[in-house]
Amino acid sequence: MVERRCGVTRAPIVAAVLLLMLSACGEDALSEFTVVEEWIDDGRTPVEDRRGPQPIAVDPNVPRSIDTVLWHNGWEPVVASDPSQVIIDVWETSNLEDSFVQASPNEIAAALPGVKIPGTLPAAAQEITSQLVYAGTTGFLDRGVVAAFGFWNTEAYSVNRATGQLGVLSVVFEQELPLDPLDSSEGCDRFGTVSVCEPTTVGLHAAWWVTDIDGETLVWLDTDYRYELLRRPRLARNEAEMMANSMVLISALRPPVEG
Repeated sequence: MVERRCGVTRAPIVAAVLLLMLSACGEDALSEFTVVEEWIDDGRTPVEDRRGPQPIAVDPNVPRSIDTVLWHNGWEPVVASDPSQVIIDVWETSNLEDSFVQASPNEIAAALPGVKIPGTLPAAAQEITSQLVYAGTTGFLDRGVVAAFGFWNTEAYSVNRATGQLGVLSVVFEQELPLDPLDSSEGCDRFGTVSVCEPTTVGLHAAWWVTDIDGETLVWLDTDYRYELLRRPRLARNEAEMMANSMVLISALRPPVEG
């Protein structure tokens, strides 16, 4: 809290004195001070601001189209046409250590043909983060979760996830025997150790609300992928189901119109 006396703020005076003291000690003293940001760290390699055009203004009280939301990783063009080469190219932009690697929607669509994302988002959605997920340091995609998307109600990574995220969508390459996409009465045993599994439907697809130590997740199947939408407290159940009901091909998306 800034202390005030007689209408004068003391904070600028203290800051000026501190700066003079540090300057007197030379550059070495200044170099020892670092900003601690572990509480907002996404655990992944930082990237430059590639977000591109700002989204157009929308009504803050109604759900919004994904075309009006900012992508944290911009719309980097894809040079390679072969998905395997795209996966390698994205990996080589990383620090070659973290398994979650930032990737643009163009890169993810090229690496994972047919992958989808919700076309309608809650009114609070402001920015989307996107990563390809690799198996350790191998440079190959993981055998389970292959991509992840974070939906933020503020600038991505400017606050911690509990405050800034509405939800996280994980994309799993489905390798097990397919379930009946119209029947959710079976399938709970596929999700491992969970405390609650509630069969439901998402549009024409079977779906399940699964609760475990991470929270409540809406799970559904669509073609070759299983989608798992982890619901943060700021995302209502009906909003999560709205998102799941609006899936569109990422390859069909275009950058937002600058407004």
